[in-house]
Amino acid sequence: MAGFPLTIPDPPLCRRISMQELLQSVAASPLQFALACLVAFLASVLGGLSGFGTGLVLPAFLAPLVGVANVVPVMAVAMLFNNGSRVVAFRKSIDREHVRRMLMLGLPACIAGAYSYTLLSARWIAVLLGTFLLLSVPLRRLLGKARHHFS
Repeated sequence: MAGFPLTIPDPPLCRRISMQELLQSVAASPLQFALACLVAFLASVLGGLSGFGTGLVLPAFLAPLVGVANVVPVMAVAMLFNNGSRVVAFRKSIDREHVRRMLMLGLPACIAGAYSYTLLSARWIAVLLGTFLLLSVPLRRLLGKARHHFS
């Protein structure tokens, strides 16, 4: 099927919105904003207790509120606060040499990923985000079983 174009229909709420539009929608519905804050807090508690889950729960709730194309930037800011609080809480236990080694490869990868994200259309963001969310739970279970058998 060479040459067959892959077309993906436009999902709802799949356009990028400006910060001004986002703030206007928050001002128009303070109850929705309060609910989003509550879900973010509960997802953060879940992530803190289990070690994962924040990145799985929050995007599913945020997509209808901010649009699929805006979920990744909103999640990036949320994760900065989430992980920043962990840095503050455990600052005495930080291995600075390990941080330096991680940043040497991690920072350029983050920059490349952020730039690549700006090149994607909103449709592809929706497809990639949905695929990741659908595959993350079964893959985590499969990898957990594989790790259990080899330990």
